[in-house]
Amino acid sequence: MDELLRFIRIYGHDFLNHLQVISGYAQLHKTEHIREYIGQVTAEIRAVSRVTLLSAPEGAAGLLSLRESAARYGVPLVINIEGDLPPTTAAGALRRALACLGDVFAPLEGTAAPAVLTVAGSGETAVVLVLPAERAVLGTALDRPLEEAGRHLAEAGGRIETQDGVGGVTIRLVIPAAGQPPGEAGGGAEAASANATGAGR
Repeated sequence: MDELLRFIRIYGHDFLNHLQVISGYAQLHKTEHIREYIGQVTAEIRAVSRVTLLSAPEGAAGLLSLRESAARYGVPLVINIEGDLPPTTAAGALRRALACLGDVFAPLEGTAAPAVLTVAGSGETAVVLVLPAERAVLGTALDRPLEEAGRHLAEAGGRIETQDGVGGVTIRLVIPAAGQPPGEAGGGAEAASANATGAGR
């Protein structure tokens, strides 16, 4: 609930800022700039709306909280909704895991390259975060958040995986699909810990 209230507060502040920008363009009679800016704001609002339509409110709250964490560090975050989050008990674990990842954006503060957050629901349910920097740039900023997030997911039978790639690090949070017994998505706390600390290195 605290995360959701914080999001509403920040979102309202952002909305007022958008109105001020549009007002400024209007005073300068820059109609084309107004159209472009409204288009950008509309895209942001639609992205947030797609998150709020997910079936698991707790999971949606976690995604919105992560969006605000990225904004706090000045990191653009693109959100792709390609699947749904089932309203299972694992959704609460996902929310807590996402809350642990807020500070992974700190080493990217002020970057122009966007991070990408995708909800994929094909087979097992996964939330995938791609950070636009190699692990060498991110340093140890990933270690503790990944460990804590993995622990929360393991409690619900999920897991966390990381993969290093050219120009980015992929973090994959997996929770059991609807109707899937806890534990089948991962292998318990030991598997989650091993994935969080060892994958991709």
